[in-house]
Amino acid sequence: MSFDLSAINWLAVIVGTVIYFGLGGVWYTPRLFGTAWQRSIGWDPAQKLPQMKVGSYLVPLLAYLVMAVATALLAAATGSDTLGEGIVLGLVL
Repeated sequence: MSFDLSAINWLAVIVGTVIYFGLGGVWYTPRLFGTAWQRSIGWDPAQKLPQMKVGSYLVPLLAYLVMAVATALLAAATGSDTLGEGIVLGLVL
């Protein structure tokens, strides 16, 4: 089994990765679900927030890139090239 990386639309992969990363950032803001998430893990809001390191952002970004490439490879392998086929592929994934 070989992976044909030339069949991938790399611009779409990068845009998808950035959008997924951005949605994750927005998702955990206090205006959406950040406060509920902190409560669910037992975080005391009076505590000082831990300092975020570069790895805290880089690891999820790389994971999103891997997921976008895997999805692109599956789309290429299945011949999903219309909106309807993309929706079906997304639901299956």
